[in-house]
Amino acid sequence: MSAWCGFSSTPLVINLDQAIREKSSDTENQQARKWLDQAYKELNKTAENLLPITELIDELQIQLRRAIPKIINANNPEKEPNYNPGMNILIGGNRLGRGVTIDGLMVTYYGRDAKQKVMDTVHQHARMYGYSSQLKDVTRLFLPKHILDAFRSIHEADEAMRQAIGDDIHNIKLQPVWIGGNLKPTRSNVLDPSVIDVLVPGSLVFPQSPAYKKDEIEDHFKEIENLLINYQDNNQYYEVDIEFIIKILNYTKSHYVLSEKWEDKRIIKGLTDIKSKGMTKGRLNVRRGERNNNQGLDMTRKYPF
Repeated sequence: MSAWCGFSSTPLVINLDQAIREKSSDTENQQARKWLDQAYKELNKTAENLLPITELIDELQIQLRRAIPKIINANNPEKEPNYNPGMNILIGGNRLGRGVTIDGLMVTYYGRDAKQKVMDTVHQHARMYGYSSQLKDVTRLFLPKHILDAFRSIHEADEAMRQAIGDDIHNIKLQPVWIGGNLKPTRSNVLDPSVIDVLVPGSLVFPQSPAYKKDEIEDHFKEIENLLINYQDNNQYYEVDIEFIIKILNYTKSHYVLSEKWEDKRIIKGLTDIKSKGMTKGRLNVRRGERNNNQGLDMTRKYPF
C-alpha cells in the first residue's frame, strides 16, 4: 500500500502509532480510536468483506512501525520510488507529480495548486493512479474543491472531445481546446484564444453566476430592455436570428465558474461558428419577474428541443 502526500505526515504517523499501542494519554488514545472508527465506516461504503476493525488495528500496529515517510524531490538520487515491504508514505512535488506511477497507490493528499493551470501538466498528475482498477474500492483522494473542479473540467473536456470526434479520424472538423478561468491550453502560443471547448450537441449550458447587482448591470440594462421590448409572452419561444442573440449576450455579463461550460466569450464564439456553418436561426424566450418558490424563473422545456 502506498500513500502520496503534499506535506509532512511524520507527526501524524508517530502520534497514531503511539496512540494505537496505548503509549499516549487516554485522551489521545480515544481520539485515535475515534478516527479509525470513522475511517473504517467510510471505507466500508465502497469496500466489501473488510476484516473486523480490531484485526485491522492489530495489523496497523505492525505496519506503522515500518512506514517511514520518504521525501521524493530533486535531492533524492532515485528516479523511481524505492518501496519498503508493507506500507509506504511518499512525500513530494514535481518528481511525484510528473512521470511517476506509484505502484499500489491507495491514498493521495493532493494540495498542489497553480495560479495558471496548464492542461497537459494537470492531466498528467492523474497518472499517479496507474491502472490499478482492482484497488478502486479502497482508493481515496483528498484535495480542495477548486482543484477537484479543475480535474473534473479537464476530464469532461477530454471525454466530450472524444465523443465529438467520433470513430472516423478522416472526418474531423473540430478545434477542441479548453479556454477560460484558470485553465490554460498546452500550446496557447499557436492557438486562437477564442477557440472553445467541445460543447456536446443536446447538452444544456447556463451561466452559473450571472451578474445581477445594480452596479454590474445598470450600464447595459436599458439597452437590453429596448432589445427585448417586443418579446412579452413569457411562454413563447420566438425564432430570431442568431446574430440577435449574440447582440443580447454582448450586453449581459456573468462571472466565470471553474469547471462550468458557460463563459461569455466562449458562448458567443460558439454561436458565431454555428452561424458561419449556415445555421442562422435560434430560439429566444424572455421571462420577467415570475419566480418559482424562490427557485428561479419558472420555465418548462419546449419540444422539439
